[in-house]
Amino acid sequence: VIQLLLMWEDYSESEKNKKLKIKKILPHRDEEELYKNIILQANEQIWILGNTALRFLQDFANKEREDKKALLDAFSRNVKVRFLLPDPKHLATPDDRAKAGMAASKILELSKEYSSLFECRYYDHAPYHNMVMADNECLVGPIFPHISSKDSPAIYTDKSSIFVKPYLEYFKFEWKSAKP
Repeated sequence: VIQLLLMWEDYSESEKNKKLKIKKILPHRDEEELYKNIILQANEQIWILGNTALRFLQDFANKEREDKKALLDAFSRNVKVRFLLPDPKHLATPDDRAKAGMAASKILELSKEYSSLFECRYYDHAPYHNMVMADNECLVGPIFPHISSKDSPAIYTDKSSIFVKPYLEYFKFEWKSAKP
């Protein structure tokens, strides 16, 4: 009976996760291969909500390296890409503001080269959330001041998850008032 109760508890917990459509809980976001595979599978849209986007651009929009071109390959499939970032003046550290400056030049380059597919906007407050959404795949997590985003946790789930819906609504809300 005790074993059955323990098994039932495990089953119940598993069913909760299935309802949330959680695929994986990441203790950190430094899983380049996972993100790369999600980007490579996208055929319609990719939305990025982040802090500076520099590491994302270095890992997936590097023309010089074949293994770091996933975002550029997405453009060749006519995938529409949106970046939503904070105005650099709201970033917590001088290092983050410097990273935002480095990312800005790459963002400008992508905006010119892929003007019909790529758009970046900036909102006017500190960042709180991080999201990578590619078609139906979604990774979400917090942004903590003074902690690198790659060292922060994330949840990998499905776009239709009730857990992700507020992130998507937040993205849409901020996008409307953000500046190009």
